[in-house]
Parts: sequence; structure tokens; C-alpha cells
Amino acid sequence: MGAFVGHEYSLNYNFLTPRVGFNYNINPAVNVFSNFSMARREPKDSDIYDADDPAVAPLFRRLDVEKGIYEDPYIKAETLYDIETGFGYTKDRWLIQLNGYWMIFRDEIVPTGGITDDGYPIYGNAEKSIHRGVEAVLKTSLPAGLTLAANASYSDNHFTRYTEYLWNEDWSGNIPVDRDGNKIAGFPEVIINARLTKQLGRIYASANVQRVGRIYLDNSQTKNLSIDPYTVVNAVLSYDLPNWFGPVNLTAALHINNLLNKKYEVSGYAYEGVGYYIPAALRNYFFSLKTTL
Repeated sequence: MGAFVGHEYSLNYNFLTPRVGFNYNINPAVNVFSNFSMARREPKDSDIYDADDPAVAPLFRRLDVEKGIYEDPYIKAETLYDIETGFGYTKDRWLIQLNGYWMIFRDEIVPTGGITDDGYPIYGNAEKSIHRGVEAVLKTSLPAGLTLAANASYSDNHFTRYTEYLWNEDWSGNIPVDRDGNKIAGFPEVIINARLTKQLGRIYASANVQRVGRIYLDNSQTKNLSIDPYTVVNAVLSYDLPNWFGPVNLTAALHINNLLNKKYEVSGYAYEGVGYYIPAALRNYFFSLKTTL
């Protein structure tokens, strides 16, 4: 049995990420803004080499372990061009913010839908993809001492140019699959959060409702390989304790998650055309004690 030959390589990523933007206050209550930014992100080390399985070679197109050649990794750094614009309104009991964004990716690092032998997602580059959408934030005071805080987003996340390579049935080779126009795995179209809070002296009670849209497990945009949209309700009851310990402030809180005891999935993956789902916990409780000085 031969001795194991280790791997020694280094990768350098040098990025220039300019950003420019402006904000204009139309009046004390209203402002508008716009910005452009560029960002880049290198792949994780685990995307290049599975350190949990030393017998597997690192993912380089030019690889010669004996000569120490590790060049041209299969997974490249991704590049993002982001344009955003929006406005804000703050006056009296109202806070409203609305913005839209358009993000163009080159070589976005995306999950391919497969997993490693250790259960970790496998990633690859998509030649060109788009993430665009609108986001809104609202906060206001309501009658009876209630406070409402909410945020919502609607997004479109799709490939414009992406060919995914899948193993054929007998694992003898790869089959190119055109994913142009498909939705990107892992991104729900809709996310809505709303929290209603009531204060009675030292007591705070709040309920939070979260709505999450459909999440695809892989890039095939197959409904059977997706997490259904779900709505979940959480609640918190907290109490600011008197100053029993001098300058130390204590807050005790009881958290009730999944108040309605709903059955739903929060994540998962697809492997060889089969979906595997990770369920959320049913109704659960935990107690916290927070201190501030």
C-alpha cells in the first residue's frame, strides 16, 4: 500500500469593487437614493477540495500532484453588478421605505442540486444570472398602544445562460442540460414578515407572522422538487425586571415558535431526481435572559 501524497496549492483572488451612490433629501420627511456597486466573491475552499476525503483530487483543470501543478480551478470567482434605487418617508408615526434592485451576476456560484458523500451541497458556476426585485419596509404606531413593523420582498431569480452537467443513468458520462430561464435553487420569490407589538408597562407581547414562497431544491424548476410556500406564527412575551442588581438591566422572555403547530419544511436538497426535505420543529418554547449595562 503506497503512501498518501498530500496536496499543497494556493489561490490568489485580487478584487476591485467600486461603489458609488447618492442620497437626496427632498424635504425633512422624504428622501430618494440610488447606487451602483460591484462585488466579487471567491469560492469556498470546500468547493475546490473536499478535505474530509483526502483521496479525492482537488478540482483543477490542470492537475499534476507529483509536479505540484494546481492550475485553473473548475469553480471560478463570481462577479456581481448591482443597481438599486428607492425612496424613504419618515414623519410622525410613519416610517416607509421602498427600493428596487437589479443584480447581474457573472459566474454566480450556485448549488447544482447534488450533494457530496458527506452530505454537503455541490456548487458550480452559472455563466450569467439575474436577481431583481422590490423590497418594502413599514413601521407605524396603531391605536391601543400597538406597534406594527413589517417588511416584504418580491424577487425574480433566474438563469439567463447556464448549462448544467448531470450524470447519465449508468454514470458513464455527463449530459448537458440547458437551464436558461429557469429559477435558481434556494431563492423564494416572496418573503413577508409582520410583527405586532403591545407594551404594558414593563411587559412586552409580540406576535410575528412570516410568509415564505416556494423554494426549488435544484435548478430544474420542478414543482415536485420544491418546498411548498408556508406561513408560520411566532410569539414572544418579555418582562423588563426591576433594577434588582444596580446598574444591570435584565429582561426575561418566553419565546413560542410555530405557535399554530404547523407542519412544514424549511430546507432540503435533490439527489438523482429525488427530493429530501428537512422539516421545521413543531411548536417549541425557550426562555431567555438578557442583560445590558
